[in-house]
Amino acid sequence: MNDLAFPVAGEDIAVDLTVEPRFDFRSKGYADLFQRGGPSVFQSPFWLEALYRRLAPRLDAEPAIVVARDVVSRQLVFVLPLVRQTRFGVTVLQPADIGVSDYNAIVGDADRLEKLSRQAGFRRQLNAALAPYDLLLFRKQHPAAFDIAKLLDRPRVSENKNAAYAIDFSMGYEAWARTKLSSSRRHTIARKRRKLEREVGKPDFRVLKDPDEIKEAFAFLRRVRALRFPGDLFNRDEYYEFYLGLAIDEAETGNVVTFACRLNGRILCADFCLVNGTRLYTIITGFEAADGFEKYSIGYLSIAALLQDCERLGMEVIDLTIGNEGYKSSLGCERTPLYNVIAPNGLGGRAAMQVYDRGGMLKSLAKKFAPNLR
Repeated sequence: MNDLAFPVAGEDIAVDLTVEPRFDFRSKGYADLFQRGGPSVFQSPFWLEALYRRLAPRLDAEPAIVVARDVVSRQLVFVLPLVRQTRFGVTVLQPADIGVSDYNAIVGDADRLEKLSRQAGFRRQLNAALAPYDLLLFRKQHPAAFDIAKLLDRPRVSENKNAAYAIDFSMGYEAWARTKLSSSRRHTIARKRRKLEREVGKPDFRVLKDPDEIKEAFAFLRRVRALRFPGDLFNRDEYYEFYLGLAIDEAETGNVVTFACRLNGRILCADFCLVNGTRLYTIITGFEAADGFEKYSIGYLSIAALLQDCERLGMEVIDLTIGNEGYKSSLGCERTPLYNVIAPNGLGGRAAMQVYDRGGMLKSLAKKFAPNLR
């Protein structure tokens, strides 16, 4: 832990900075801060608490949580959730992501962060608080979040190879299907649903709350995703157990929704989703594509049923998160680019960034820090 506090004076704001190995993300202070300036569910209290407690220790990721408090009121001004890892003499700071968070961000009020970005000496003091590190690799920053590049020295900004995709669902299911789906897609979904019911039976799409049912759905997800994506992190025990623990622990709170379709006692598809207000994020999905079920387009039937249930749940945005899968465009998603911010520290960091920019050995090294580098 860096236990030094840095008082920062400014136009209307002064903060103390600390870098802490432990932080209570379930505290009222952080909950209030997140409600005011939480850009996505991946900075929510339940997500970060579970990530630091369950996943980071198993991946040798040292928590480096930057906390800024008002020097007078001691209220939180911002929280920057990071982890520190060292491999082969290179120390890297990156967001609390470790392959599971699709959008990374600093959490705080944008106006106050903007003031800090213009405050004399703040960048130098933040950099001192972050030490030791050679590179700060801040990937997948959503444009809706405050731009962390404004707080860093010599940042390099580039577009991430992946983009985010979301559906404006405020109009409801019927209007969405009528205006966003092609006529042929609507007819295909309806025809495949009738064909499935006529030839096999009526599918039961529903949200799961029972822990045993959730475990069964996750076992299904692991099986079908292992066939489609052999290198998927979901197939690694530490990641699988992280997601499963969240699904069970948060099922009653509504923060996590595990959605499944069962037909004649057999699971045909399942979705692990996160919820933040009226925005639902699809995170882990899978469907049966064997034993003749591939002809029914189970994936499309599943997303249609999920969206119908989202209308009942009052969701206004369906965030299909990152990935350039063509089917997302076919669902009328809006594409949003994501950005990477890279900042070096010292001569070693600047040299390392040059190697990284050339796509050489350091980019391969980065995959050791974040095996799902995106």
